[in-house]
Amino acid sequence: KKQKNRSKGRRNHKPSNESSSRILAPEHQKIALIGFRGVGKSLISQRLATSWNTTHISLDESITRKAGQSISEFVKASGWDAFRALELEVLKEISESIPQLVLDTGGGVVEGPEKNKSQEKIDILKRCFFCIYLYMDDDKLLERLKSSSGNAYRPSIAGSDAELKEVLRRRKPWYQEAADAIIDVSDVSVSEAAERVAQILRRVG
Repeated sequence: KKQKNRSKGRRNHKPSNESSSRILAPEHQKIALIGFRGVGKSLISQRLATSWNTTHISLDESITRKAGQSISEFVKASGWDAFRALELEVLKEISESIPQLVLDTGGGVVEGPEKNKSQEKIDILKRCFFCIYLYMDDDKLLERLKSSSGNAYRPSIAGSDAELKEVLRRRKPWYQEAADAIIDVSDVSVSEAAERVAQILRRVG
């Protein structure tokens, strides 16, 4: 059952001297990483799952398998609202069927139709997972997104920096609502970020 000890706002959490190559397994059975596109959710969750010898699941990859096409193709054919509905369906299936895992979510997992907050998805994340919001400074995130532009797998969510910042502004409070902990990954490697996640889990476990 999900722990009630919530630890929001620990953005300046510092790693210990313990080697990041040995990340101790947490007490929590289901971990979800949330946050904007490009913050490193997939790589960090893969590292944690490997260290803990547990299941890693990408929500976006699960959606792709269920849809039988890439997210870009699905959104182009059916629209964003249909994608958000499918995202909710797949999130429900994962939360109900797999007892132990590390889940990396898409950046818009907190959104529903018409770019509104999805209270239903937020409630599932809060109820079924220990959620960690991977926060990144806006300027660093925009720089990273520019360097990885042109990814055919992920459809564009904005056409300019101003539009991206607006999406960030809209989603941040929703990430915070879903999160049990917030970790700043603006200036750390994947290994350091994974160790910060593990430390938070050990602290609240």
